[in-house]
Amino acid sequence: MNLAYAAYVGLASGLFVSCVPPFWLYTHLSGRYRKGFGERLGFLPPNITERLSGSPRIWIHAVSLGEVRLAAPLIEALGKIVPGCSIIISTTTEHGRELAVETFGEHIPVIYGPVDFVGSVRKALSQVRPDVFVLLETEIWPTWIAEARRMGIKTALINGRISVRSIGGYFRLRPLFRQVLQNIDAFSMILEEDAARIREMGADPSRIEINGNAKYDLLASLTDPTIEKEMRQILNLNPAHTVFVAGSTRPGEEAMVLDAYTKIIREFPNTVLIIAPRHIERTSAIGSMVDERGFAYQLRSQLDTLETRRQAPVVIMDIFGELFKVYSVGNIVFCGGSLVPLGGQNPLEAAAWGKVVFYGPSMEDFLDAKALLEDKGAGIQVSNPDMLAEKAIWLLNHPEALKTAEARAREAVAKNHHAAERHARVISRLLLETVDPVLRDALMKRSSKGRLPCALAFEVIEEVGVLPETVGRAANLIELKIVKCQLGLFGYRPKKSIVKPAASVEPGLEEAILAGLVNKRLPCRTAWGISEQLGIQKMKVSAACDAMDIKIKPCQLGAF
Repeated sequence: MNLAYAAYVGLASGLFVSCVPPFWLYTHLSGRYRKGFGERLGFLPPNITERLSGSPRIWIHAVSLGEVRLAAPLIEALGKIVPGCSIIISTTTEHGRELAVETFGEHIPVIYGPVDFVGSVRKALSQVRPDVFVLLETEIWPTWIAEARRMGIKTALINGRISVRSIGGYFRLRPLFRQVLQNIDAFSMILEEDAARIREMGADPSRIEINGNAKYDLLASLTDPTIEKEMRQILNLNPAHTVFVAGSTRPGEEAMVLDAYTKIIREFPNTVLIIAPRHIERTSAIGSMVDERGFAYQLRSQLDTLETRRQAPVVIMDIFGELFKVYSVGNIVFCGGSLVPLGGQNPLEAAAWGKVVFYGPSMEDFLDAKALLEDKGAGIQVSNPDMLAEKAIWLLNHPEALKTAEARAREAVAKNHHAAERHARVISRLLLETVDPVLRDALMKRSSKGRLPCALAFEVIEEVGVLPETVGRAANLIELKIVKCQLGLFGYRPKKSIVKPAASVEPGLEEAILAGLVNKRLPCRTAWGISEQLGIQKMKVSAACDAMDIKIKPCQLGAF
């Protein structure tokens, strides 16, 4: 174990032991943060793993809202490239989890990711048993990565991004991250700059590739005209209104936005300003600032009923998850985190609606999006409130120029397409590496034109000594179709009517036995495989078969 990593584990363990008991007491006394507390410690609900019926198995960690949105096109691409794969999503924030549940519904299990402590991570990974563990964007967690490597789980950093602002912090801990990055099997980065930075941090150059930003893949398809209609009704907007949207603003920017707004309304008095702060807990402070400027304002949360209509010229968004929708009604859009040195926010969310986007000079975290917009003439950098107001007023006074720039904004978003598919293929290649070469060779020599007869697939089971689901998974990954099989074999759940119910048999063991049946019997080698895969004694497999009235096919005397 690397000395720096050992120090990290020691520090993390110390913090865990000292902080978890009082935090547990706080959650139970206050009722706050109780949701998902056990999951963060690695204790996953049994129904979560029971829902992971497909193969291969992929765990994607998406910290919060942005990463969950990124996961959507990635999962869609994986479904096409690795059909039948089983995916689980973990998040860190409550809002991220809510969006994940809303986005994926019952199709994909969603959990809270465990804290980066050896015991929690080890327990969660042991329960899920993924073939590949995927970290999105900037999530480099030392213990997760080290434990996955120890357990033989492939790991990938997908849509990887290392910003100019964060690289200094990584360099200060270079001995730790050099060791951590050596345990990652693939780095699928957004830009050449991101690839160069992660190489400097210690990543193996042979494992790095550049595949663009998958976060933008589905933006154009999400711009439903009914969303704009809904937001116009909620915000009481008519065609006579000019709408100035300031999205993801940070401290210091709201004052500048209000300065610009003061100038804009002199020429366009029907302008409505919508401020969407990055952190809604700042709503009260922003409201006080608006009051001081002499403007009336209303909160978005007050406009949910028909009884309350927007009358004020300023609206402050105090509801999570609506910024993308709000962009649909904007005539002028400013992207926050950029007039202060915080790296900016994603300008393509507004561009997808065909909006010209203004931003400040600090866009280090979204250089790819900035370059796409500026290449099309749909992104405008400003350095102060006066410049923002001046350029906005010019565009509003030249509607044809504004209309042309809006069309170019849509083109810019369309240009960045298929990145999710390229990232998904990186994961697919890692999955292919998990197939046993002996098993792959046994399948390939019996196949013809991408097809493998069922009877020959059973020969592979007997020859290699693996479970039918393992053969089905391997065939899927090397793009072989097993044909002429009874429903339920090779990765599909068999009909349970062929055996009697056995309440005393654990569900995982029962499922493994049912999946391995051949003519209502369990091949001896398959029984051995179940014993090894589940880490249980052969006697337990034998007892379960007896309880289910299933015979184990001819074995050496005493084997079971």
